[in-house]
Amino acid sequence: MKRLVSSGLLAVALVAAAEVQAQGILPFSVEARGGLAFPTTDFPTGNGGVGEAENGVGFGVNATFSFLPGIAVYGGWDRVTFGAGDNVGGGSESEFVDQGFAVGGKLSLPLGLLVGVSPWVKGGALIRTLDLQGDDGVSLFADDESGRSTGFEVGAGVDIPLGLVLSFTPGVTYRTYKPDFGGTSDNSVSYVDVSLGLRARI
Repeated sequence: MKRLVSSGLLAVALVAAAEVQAQGILPFSVEARGGLAFPTTDFPTGNGGVGEAENGVGFGVNATFSFLPGIAVYGGWDRVTFGAGDNVGGGSESEFVDQGFAVGGKLSLPLGLLVGVSPWVKGGALIRTLDLQGDDGVSLFADDESGRSTGFEVGAGVDIPLGLVLSFTPGVTYRTYKPDFGGTSDNSVSYVDVSLGLRARI
């Protein structure tokens, strides 16, 4: 039994070492992502009320540094635009714009050389702003752009190698934060982001 456990641990260690070697001397990577977002709450409008947010689209970029096999830190920026319901903006065309930064940690199982994909999970802190804009890109009310607000995100996905340099990285992320409108709203922004990514190791 001990010999079997030892052999299993050795196999995992060898796979992890091979994975790190495949990433190169400096285990940095950069990633571009894009996808759809699905609100789980109504969004605050900045004037003390809330409004219906429709499904949105987003894009972003991030960078990752793997300092140990399967353990990494990441940081990035993204922007998600949600259509606003008919009850928002006095009947005019309007949209919620959520954007900002995320930093956190990422854990992955280095199984790519064995099964072709590597599952990963992540968790981090957010620094975001929320803006309600008209169809001309201008805020509908003077106080509709929130101050920078903090929140958190958690996510999971898989890394599918496309060679030694590129990987395809589909994933799902849940984000939530409470926009700062000077104390005029206690409502949070929460949504699920389903996105596809392309990661390049440096």
